[in-house]
Amino acid sequence: MNRFIKIFAITTFATWPFLSIYLSILYQPTLGIPVGLVGAAIAGLAIAHVMDDFLILKERKSGKDGKNLKISPIQNTMMTYNLALPTMYQHCVHALHAMNAKIIKSDMDQGVISARTKMTWESFGEKILISLSSPETGVTIVRIESAPLLATTKTDYGKGKRNIELLTQHLGNLSQA
Repeated sequence: MNRFIKIFAITTFATWPFLSIYLSILYQPTLGIPVGLVGAAIAGLAIAHVMDDFLILKERKSGKDGKNLKISPIQNTMMTYNLALPTMYQHCVHALHAMNAKIIKSDMDQGVISARTKMTWESFGEKILISLSSPETGVTIVRIESAPLLATTKTDYGKGKRNIELLTQHLGNLSQA
């Protein structure tokens, strides 16, 4: 995903000066230079967004090692642990606190923890949903999903994947089945 960030930034900042000069000259008689500069900034971001879309499409079609890449901003995983549900629940709460996520809903009886992360330059924040179930005594299945708060987000530059990795690293020291 780092390549996407570089291309997005290069495309935005490479087109902005040229567009600002052109649009400032074009709009100067009627609307003024500031309108031209704002229009150029918006046009530069739009061009970069289109380039980003093409790169994502290309990356999805090419895959890596013959497999399709999961570059969607919605990430999920499932793990099984040899721990009782109440113990695993507490570990999940601690893992969310360790990554500075704000817990929105927490219900041990239903086995659900819902949290949010703060806004960063990569996204407007993410919703993290942890579902726990215990098919037998002493075994807990943990499902983790990270999705952007803003539903129209097309790319989060790997933020959702890093959320999942942070949680699984924190929980990784526990006894996995």
